[in-house]
Amino acid sequence: MSGAWIDVAIERLAESGEGLGFDKNGAVLVRGAMPGDRVRVKLAKKSRDAESVEWIETADARIEPPCAVAERCGGCTWQHVPAEMQRDARLEAARRSLPKLSREIPITWHASPDGYGYRTRARLAWKFSGKSLSMGHRAAASHAIVDAERCAVLDPSIERALHTLRAALTVIRGEGELFIAKGQGGQPVVTLRAKAPLSAEAFAQTERLVREGFAGVELYAPGASAPATSGDPRPVFDGADGAPIVLAPEGFAQANEKLNHELVRTVVERARCEGKKVLELFAGAGNFTVAIARAAKKVSAVELDGRAVRALRDNLAARAITNVAARESAADEAAATHKSWDVVVLDPPRQGAAEVVAALVHELPKRVVYVSCEPATFARDAQRLCERGMRLESLDAFEMFPQTPHVELVGVFSSRPAGRA
Repeated sequence: MSGAWIDVAIERLAESGEGLGFDKNGAVLVRGAMPGDRVRVKLAKKSRDAESVEWIETADARIEPPCAVAERCGGCTWQHVPAEMQRDARLEAARRSLPKLSREIPITWHASPDGYGYRTRARLAWKFSGKSLSMGHRAAASHAIVDAERCAVLDPSIERALHTLRAALTVIRGEGELFIAKGQGGQPVVTLRAKAPLSAEAFAQTERLVREGFAGVELYAPGASAPATSGDPRPVFDGADGAPIVLAPEGFAQANEKLNHELVRTVVERARCEGKKVLELFAGAGNFTVAIARAAKKVSAVELDGRAVRALRDNLAARAITNVAARESAADEAAATHKSWDVVVLDPPRQGAAEVVAALVHELPKRVVYVSCEPATFARDAQRLCERGMRLESLDAFEMFPQTPHVELVGVFSSRPAGRA
């Protein structure tokens, strides 16, 4: 009956982060719930999500979140869940997503060194209305901004910079989205994309922020193809080799810098690329490339984003690495050339690499190392590789985003020995 209240016992954590229970009609998703909770809920009209919740009983293991806006903010959904339970839920989700014949494979777990204060980059939003500024993450399942002067998962240097940034945004006004990260010398950098016309005073804030400790600032007016820039707005993070990796402004990198070092070492170890020729797809600015190049005979690093390719070339040159050819190309087009390479390494975005896999399976490579931030699309691509004759040899899982359901996977696929089904 629509609008009726139902009692639900939460049995496990869903891949999307909610608590998952069941009634006679199927699954029920309850945000903020965890195994051991009993709730009375009213469902949304067009989904099985709880629209209204009354708590009957809370789990003994529940933790009080350190963040004052945890219940409203859409950034972290598991601050109330113990770390061990978070780990187990991620591993279960990864295992459930695998092809059936691969579900018994051991999964090596890599925990984050820090549960809080680990993020060295973030995307936030702002809106100035009346005389007040709201700045923070979006609310869960909403475009509304949850105003927060602090963020417990941000690196302390980035969190401290939010105070200075808020002051500038009260002058810039309007609304928009921003990207903040570490830059040169560990100082923050920020790219601001405004949705409303900007005043001369607003543009002057780029220089003010640099004077007050930002390494660089970009400010985009609505519809502008180029920003107003002060300082050096390029993000910088420590590579696994101990040297800095410089990105294009707003360039992608793993947000958990400490665990990223272990991720890179694992990829190189699993690739077994000593003296081999490696085709790397979705190479970005070289997070894996600079480490793979130390072991491999030759590397072709492929990336579609031209600014990332230029950053990659700069990072290679800074290390005097000469055995890498950085190519600006679509990954699926480059994958068609994989026959001349011993190992294929790929790190696609969340939507996975269906077209790349389609190119690879025409003639199977000897070894594929697949880095994934989305178990569902990893599973889809793994299924295709296994159906065409590869086997999943090993799987590693990384806690890149503590307090969230997200998990980073590294799967290694190898060609089956001749005659093996």
